[in-house]
Amino acid sequence: WAAAFAADRHLKHWSEANYERPFMVQIGADMRRPPNAGNAPFITIFPDTTHTGPQRAEHSHELGIVAGILDEEWAEHEGITEMQALLRLNELCPMLEAAMRNSLMQARILEFTTEYEIVEFPLVMALLTITVEETLPVGRR
Repeated sequence: WAAAFAADRHLKHWSEANYERPFMVQIGADMRRPPNAGNAPFITIFPDTTHTGPQRAEHSHELGIVAGILDEEWAEHEGITEMQALLRLNELCPMLEAAMRNSLMQARILEFTTEYEIVEFPLVMALLTITVEETLPVGRR
């Protein structure tokens, strides 16, 4: 999926249109020096758990993705002030899911959960937890 994110033209266009550079994409992170505002926009993938076994017709994987953007823009509409970074992350998350769905046809996304992290504003992050089921070809069971 890292390769799919790096190659996805929709993600690249969105990132360059909003932040004038492509996403930094990585698998894993040195948690003593995690991605920060200087690395934004970034997408970091963390494999969490895998369920396998000789009798299974599929493998189940849970992974985490952190998408971070640096955006301190605010907008006001009819007396409501909106943090633009949250709106942009709401645009971004479906694009990440689409890139995942289109990249590995033997994998099926079962669950896609999103949390938002604003404590490091203007660095705003979407923390995604994805449960994926990978169908094994006949003969690998």
